[in-house]
Amino acid sequence: MRVEQAEGFCHGLLQFGELMQKHPQPDDTQWEQLNHYLNAAAHLVPALCNLYGRALREME
Repeated sequence: MRVEQAEGFCHGLLQFGELMQKHPQPDDTQWEQLNHYLNAAAHLVPALCNLYGRALREME
């Protein structure tokens, strides 16, 4: 995973939190941005879990 991907993941989480606080009923553009973020997160989370597992095995 590249640093940019991890930063983007964290940024997306922050945006999601802000969106839900400020706009409980987001507009179409905000929903589209959220959709892109969630799709990216759906690919990144398994990769992070895989990397974590590899790191644990390397430490043994």
